[in-house]
Amino acid sequence: MSLQLPFATIPTIAFTSNPGNKIASILLSIMVIAINTYFVVNTVNELELHWFPLLLVVIVGIFYLVFCAYLVIHMAISMGNTSLLRYSLVQRYVVGPVDSTLDISPISYSSPKGK
Repeated sequence: MSLQLPFATIPTIAFTSNPGNKIASILLSIMVIAINTYFVVNTVNELELHWFPLLLVVIVGIFYLVFCAYLVIHMAISMGNTSLLRYSLVQRYVVGPVDSTLDISPISYSSPKGK
């Protein structure tokens, strides 16, 4: 269950209003991710796995760390860090393409087309 904790703490950082809480939450999330990584590496080393199960653990671990990085980058952008938007990788995979015809008016979603 501790592996799922960053997926709860990282998105909630964007919803806190006190900057002191945000800093503490970010540090706590980094600490949780580091402790989880340490325990997984330690457990895998103790198991003495063959190459194929070890390869599966490494692949899942890489996906875990990449998704945690995605959440951190997305959170930083939603908190107003616009300096990350200058990277094409962030624009393509984190923010995504923006449709210029998209209407964000709540009325357009609730009323039928053409009215």
